[in-house]
Amino acid sequence: MKIPILECGDIIVMDAPDVSQPLTFTTATNSVSLENYNRVLACLIITDAGTGSAITMLQGTTTTASTALAFTQYWYKAAYGTNTWVSGTATSNTFTTGTATATGLYVVEIKASMLTDTYKYVRMNAASATNATGALFYVMDEARYPGLPTSVIDASA
Repeated sequence: MKIPILECGDIIVMDAPDVSQPLTFTTATNSVSLENYNRVLACLIITDAGTGSAITMLQGTTTTASTALAFTQYWYKAAYGTNTWVSGTATSNTFTTGTATATGLYVVEIKASMLTDTYKYVRMNAASATNATGALFYVMDEARYPGLPTSVIDASA
């Protein structure tokens, strides 16, 4: 079974990230709040330079989200331009991106119900991706209230 949004839609990477503009994950990635949403897809487009990068999901009561978030499944497309999603299994709440010099798209679905009771912020931790280029984005889904909820991202932290 695929992630429901991937059952009726798709995420397509049209080109590899620009290696002349490397993305560094040496600082904490931004968090998103699930206070007004039931689900988020954390999406990472990454080109590793011969080594894989360990990816984890974190949760917290503030935007610094530093507590491990339990998840076991992620989805990926091994190369840009492909239409085939492959299911992967995370081990100890972590997965590793491809070890070959190749671009991949990785997606982790997080439901609000997966968070610890008082936690509302989540973020993908790609701190080990120091020898890679790419982009990280979130697709918010299943808004809990009509209209556009506010405070999706709080970059003040």
